[in-house]
Amino acid sequence: MSQNEWRKYIKMAKDRMREMSLVKKSIESDIYLDTEIVSAEDLKKFNRIVKEVVASSDFIYNPIGMMINQKKYDEMTEEKRNKYVMDLSEIYLTLRKKI
Repeated sequence: MSQNEWRKYIKMAKDRMREMSLVKKSIESDIYLDTEIVSAEDLKKFNRIVKEVVASSDFIYNPIGMMINQKKYDEMTEEKRNKYVMDLSEIYLTLRKKI
């Protein structure tokens, strides 16, 4: 195998690992994020939001903003806020792929 093929397989494996670490097999399971523990209730809420965004005929400008828990967000430092938003965007993308 050439180096390019190995790199392709390694990238695919990393992508699968990243995806598996975000969402476990069922939507009811918990996800661990560096900023907090996302509960099954939060995941259901996120899933509902993503379904609404996908089903909407209007363009939704800020779907990640709809997922933010404003109370927790306001209490975070700037670094944790950035990590929190990035984690939510990964969850959003993962849930959107499932729909």
